[in-house]
Amino acid sequence: GGLNVWTKTKEVRLASVVTLYQPDGSHYISEQSYEVYPWSNSIQVSAREPRGQLLWQLSNGQFDVLKGGRSLDELPGELASRDLAEAVLSIVTAPVRFLDKSAEFAAKGAPVKIQGQWHQAIDRTPKSSILSGLRVSKAVFYQNTGNSLIDMLQFDSAAMRKTLTVRGYDYDEIEKGGPLVPRRIEIFTTDKQSNAQDRLVKFDSHMLGTVK
Repeated sequence: GGLNVWTKTKEVRLASVVTLYQPDGSHYISEQSYEVYPWSNSIQVSAREPRGQLLWQLSNGQFDVLKGGRSLDELPGELASRDLAEAVLSIVTAPVRFLDKSAEFAAKGAPVKIQGQWHQAIDRTPKSSILSGLRVSKAVFYQNTGNSLIDMLQFDSAAMRKTLTVRGYDYDEIEKGGPLVPRRIEIFTTDKQSNAQDRLVKFDSHMLGTVK
């Protein structure tokens, strides 16, 4: 969408049908809404579950359950709720994340071919001293050299003790002239060679708009 478009965007609103894949081969369906704040590195996730209303917030690296309590701090499946929030926030606002002053970014070697397309890996390393007040995690972003989209990233899950791969697909404008965001997001476990393995979650989203 370009930096100029993102600069004008204070909030992105999305709604998703979320499929959580279970270890026994079954799956759980959840309908979730997201309020994403690119410039404050924050996201709120809300949903109405059979056990009640949930509301999570990830802001500047701090995860909080604002509504739902312990009974709704996690959904069925292997993925931790914090990881779900971080995955959506990071892949949706990837262009803005490169402006985080609390981290350093560096290209990692030559482009690599992933699912038939070439990507440049870019390391995100948190600085030892936090200059901006933002707290970010170590991650690797992958920029598609064909269209310049950051359509994949990897980060470590403390809860699962595994590296997760997040992929974005079907990029589209939220609204005419608005930023490009993925309509589908998938999260996978990752092997030691950084290859995606088991799919944990799939998000199919429709755009609710932006706040400028």
